[in-house]
Amino acid sequence: PGGLTIYDGLSFTKHILPDSLSTTRITCLTEANNTLWLGTDSYGLFKLTDGVITHVKSQLNQNLNIRDIKTYNNLLLIASRNGMLAYDGELKFWKPAVFKDKSCSGIAINNLQNTVWVSTFGDGVYHISNEKIANFNAQHGIISSNIRGVFKSANNDIWLYTKIGVTKITSDGAIINLNRNNGLNYDNIFTVIEDREQNIWFGSDGGGIFKFTGTKFQKYTVNDGLSSNLVMSIIQDNDSNFWFSTYGEGITKWNKKQAITYNLSNGLGNNTIWSSLKAKDGQLWFCSSDGLYIFKDSKFAKIDKAHGLISSRITAIYEDSKGRIWLGAREGVSIYQNGNIKSYDAWNGSIGASVRCFIENENGEIILGTANGLYTYNDTTFNHLEFEGKWCNNVIQEIKVSDNGWWIGTANGLHFYDGNQVKCVRLNDNFSSNYINFIEVVNNQVWVGTNNGLFNINESDYLQTKQVNAIRYTRHEGFSSLETNLHASFKDYSGNLWFGTADGVFKHTPSSLNNREQVNPVVNINNVQLFLQNPDWNKKKVDIDPETGLPTNLIVSHKDNYFTFSYTGLSFTNPLEVKFQFMLAGFDEQWLPPTKANFATYSNLPHGEYTFKVKCINKYGYESKVESFSFKITPPFWLTWWFYSVITLCLIALTITIIKWRKNINYRKRQTQILINQSKMLGLEQQTLNASMNRHFIFNSLNSIQYYINRQDKLAANKYLTRFAKLIRKNLDSSEETSSLLSEEIERLELYLSLELMRFKDKFEYHIEIDEEIEPDNIYVPCMLLQPFVENSIWHGILPSGKKGKISIKIFPEDEERLRIVIKDDGIGIDHSLKAKNDINNQHNSKGMKITQDRIVLLQKMTNLNLFITGPNEIKEGKATLGTIVEMVLPRENAELYY
Repeated sequence: PGGLTIYDGLSFTKHILPDSLSTTRITCLTEANNTLWLGTDSYGLFKLTDGVITHVKSQLNQNLNIRDIKTYNNLLLIASRNGMLAYDGELKFWKPAVFKDKSCSGIAINNLQNTVWVSTFGDGVYHISNEKIANFNAQHGIISSNIRGVFKSANNDIWLYTKIGVTKITSDGAIINLNRNNGLNYDNIFTVIEDREQNIWFGSDGGGIFKFTGTKFQKYTVNDGLSSNLVMSIIQDNDSNFWFSTYGEGITKWNKKQAITYNLSNGLGNNTIWSSLKAKDGQLWFCSSDGLYIFKDSKFAKIDKAHGLISSRITAIYEDSKGRIWLGAREGVSIYQNGNIKSYDAWNGSIGASVRCFIENENGEIILGTANGLYTYNDTTFNHLEFEGKWCNNVIQEIKVSDNGWWIGTANGLHFYDGNQVKCVRLNDNFSSNYINFIEVVNNQVWVGTNNGLFNINESDYLQTKQVNAIRYTRHEGFSSLETNLHASFKDYSGNLWFGTADGVFKHTPSSLNNREQVNPVVNINNVQLFLQNPDWNKKKVDIDPETGLPTNLIVSHKDNYFTFSYTGLSFTNPLEVKFQFMLAGFDEQWLPPTKANFATYSNLPHGEYTFKVKCINKYGYESKVESFSFKITPPFWLTWWFYSVITLCLIALTITIIKWRKNINYRKRQTQILINQSKMLGLEQQTLNASMNRHFIFNSLNSIQYYINRQDKLAANKYLTRFAKLIRKNLDSSEETSSLLSEEIERLELYLSLELMRFKDKFEYHIEIDEEIEPDNIYVPCMLLQPFVENSIWHGILPSGKKGKISIKIFPEDEERLRIVIKDDGIGIDHSLKAKNDINNQHNSKGMKITQDRIVLLQKMTNLNLFITGPNEIKEGKATLGTIVEMVLPRENAELYY
């Protein structure tokens, strides 16, 4: 009382009535021609101009109780307890023949149609159009003749609010009365407003403010005649009566005019009804925990295990194209046809346990959904059905067919089968949202009931984008129950959808969907904090944006690098489902994933220029405009250019000193390492000589000479002795060098092979092939490099095989700078050779390969040459072993590189 307060976005301003009117209450206001017009409860009309409140003087304005003010055709229309008035510079009665002395309570203007609605207290509402006046009161169907006010929404619906509820008069003239029984939280409504998303909000007298969720979902409970709120199944008979099966309270037959309950007292043997069916012949079937009930001729007939049912507790029912009734239970399945029943036990392995649903495919096969996956029945046998793709779970709860495939609900996820493969469709991140109870497919819309509410998927969008954009309906849209029931969905004869839940049954009319969801939400940055504190921006000497109250062109030091941004997203249709996306340009490369958190924190930000950007997304995927906040963090002194210059000069001087010091140390290390490597190389070369001239080889060679002498084969003995002597001489000559010509190495290798070939006559043959591009007399290789590998091929590959073997040595170019040497045999291979070495009778132990490999490694370190040895490796063809191969790559260089 006594005035009003105006908020301009940043601050509040009080405007006080004269002291003599301190108890006068402002009841309504409107703005016209840069003037704010105020209506009071006892002293008539006032206006606020340039911050000054003045009383509109008129004889009619004394003791005038004004309830509403609107502008209409350059007039100011005023609804008062004394009648309707108009002000055009002078205050006078408007249409006194109709409204004088009537208690007028509200005005609604439709400027496009040039019509006026005037509500009254005691005489209903008046509609003035083209000088025609129509009256609507309780006798015409509105909720009451005592109307507190009238409101026109953006879609031209007229809302009349009273103490006992609300009447909506639609743009096409339909009258809909609303109260606690069909959509309102509270009956005593004091005012009505509409937000930017066209949501209707009611301010009540004692019940707070609440949003009208619309008629998208209409709820029916025990207050409407149902026997229980826990509805398990819905069907409709040929007379359009609805039959609601409940858990524990029987069946309710309902037609909006009356409700009849069937339970233990009038025909049922059990009050828990799991599912129901209206057959093609019109008979009604009900599945209970005590058998199957058929309603015919106004009474129930019972079928149970005594008649052949698989179980007394039937939870699923389906009629196929042949008129067979399929009945699912935990124990298996029963098929009812023409009074005969066939039952199939789940425990014998023919079908999965706990049969929960059925469908019939285009081939006439029946598909069974069980707790162990899908099964088909083709009039003779049951077969387990498998699809390609990913399954979230194999406990099948529900199957429905659309024009594009199958929708399959399980105990942990929804699936879609397109005829080729199955794909898992996750509705939400939590388990309850993916526990599927029912599926209904209508007009390209897939409705899914879960343990966490009702979801909707646009099938075309899903097939096109392969992305799941499931919309969850909650109490904000009128679906107030979270828990739905198994198979509790139904499409009636009028195309309406019915959903059974633990808190009543909900009716949905697809045509009730409007474009309210397509309104973009709004996002605002509310606050910017430093180190989780609200700074005094005035002390930082920055400009403040008068609209947001936030600093502009903010520049802070490197110490102020801990920012927290708070923001708010406005989506009145469903405020709990608003998500945010943000990014810090200059720090983040892209938008971060959506989150419900309404703040973002960035700590330890480096210096630079940044722009914080945020947008919000409503539950239907529509995005707001991007709001942004820019700021700059200055660098510390040690990151400035002059500091860099000083440090650079110091670093250059220090670097030169360190380089010289390190160069001296590295030189000494290299000289020491060269001496060590040379010493190691001398040792390895001596070992190589010892390996090539080992006691076994000399002993065996002398034995061979003795053998030829004893046989008086002077020619062979002389030949063997000559070659043996020549090989020893060459090996002794090589002991003084680190490298030799490739031609000398080949000659030494042929001497060795010829000696071994004379000892083991007919045991092997060998072949040495040198590419024409290779010049053996100009290429140096490490001394005594090849003999150890050839020796290994003879002793550990060919001789143990017991058959004549073959050794091939190929030398060819690897590239312009390197040559490749390949030694290959067809012996027993590495694995068999290792086993043979463990044999106590095997006395030959070759160390030459290991010594040669060590020499190669050391040469790599000493010379940095690109030389290496691979092998020996087995040659495989499938599982068969074809022999052993050794490959080595050496540079085509001169001898000096090996020193």
